[in-house]
Amino acid sequence: MNRVCVQGVVRNGQVVLDEPLGLPDGTAVTVADSTPDDTHKRTLLTALNRLDLMDDPDWQVKAAPERIALVEAIVRDATALAEGRQEGSSPDSDAPTQRAA
Repeated sequence: MNRVCVQGVVRNGQVVLDEPLGLPDGTAVTVADSTPDDTHKRTLLTALNRLDLMDDPDWQVKAAPERIALVEAIVRDATALAEGRQEGSSPDSDAPTQRAA
């Protein structure tokens, strides 16, 4: 499954995208709030190597929305993977184990 990141706004309780996606009806999507708190903002800017934008009111535009979305997706996936491992499941649980000779 390909990941697509687009921007939009909420109007009258509905998400309105900046550009149409052309997805078929019934396609599952994930919508995430992109108004980060300072800790989240610092993490994003650190990952993007752009801490110079920490106090800039236009930081999201200057840091490139598509790069921010990509970093957020990577963090989300890594967090989900870590949470799965903490619960005792492993993504490699079906893989054969190899023993050292």
